Amino acid sequence: MGLFDLPAPILTWLDHQLSGFLPAWCWMVILALVSSVLSMGLYAWISPQQKLKQFQQEAQKARSELSKYDGEFDGLPPLVKRVLGLSLKHLGMILLPAMAASLPLICILVWLSNHYGPEVPVGGETVCVQTHPADIETLKVFPERTAGGEGKRCLAWPADAKITLQDEKRQLSWSLDMALPVGRVHKKSWWNYLIANPAGYLPDDLPLEWITFDFKDRQIIALGPDWMRGWEASFLISLLIFSIAIKIIFKIE
Repeated sequence: MGLFDLPAPILTWLDHQLSGFLPAWCWMVILALVSSVLSMGLYAWISPQQKLKQFQQEAQKARSELSKYDGEFDGLPPLVKRVLGLSLKHLGMILLPAMAASLPLICILVWLSNHYGPEVPVGGETVCVQTHPADIETLKVFPERTAGGEGKRCLAWPADAKITLQDEKRQLSWSLDMALPVGRVHKKSWWNYLIANPAGYLPDDLPLEWITFDFKDRQIIALGPDWMRGWEASFLISLLIFSIAIKIIFKIE
């Protein structure tokens, strides 16, 4: 489990409790509201709001003076320098608080991408995989079905979601638990300490860098264009609306 996966057990438990009676898109709206409240609240708490308000007033005054200036060119650079200086100071004051406030949102996004990304295949469904490098003739993926084109193999999706990789040349065998359908499985990297791969990782001695699965995208809305049917549209649009509303209502700078 990575650092950003720490809230995952709680979110998974809530998802199981609500999935029986709450439509998935409603759950996305609730998560967007929670993300907005946590992120905006944390930002308002750790950022110097009073100083930011003063800076906003000074910046507005500086921009007004610059826009109204009608004198000699020599008098223009100091005004531009002041506007840019205030803008950079403002950026410096909000950068770290904004980065810290984004952490709850990142955790929820990571969980959503794992649980509401690809559609879970049914047992026996044909799923094509692609490996890199693609020309490893001694590599087998089980339960194997038919070839799926250049660089691709197809398998009959097992009911227990257990995928087996075998390297006949080196007599290596490796199992992947794909209960959560992950689009790509690779060897462990440093950033997996932040965001873990639910399916695990390929062993270092396997002559394979990564393997991708051609899963279908999960749809939580049956109507509208394809880009609106996944979790991304429901969550991100709601997140934007809630964040703007909180900023306006509570006058957060």
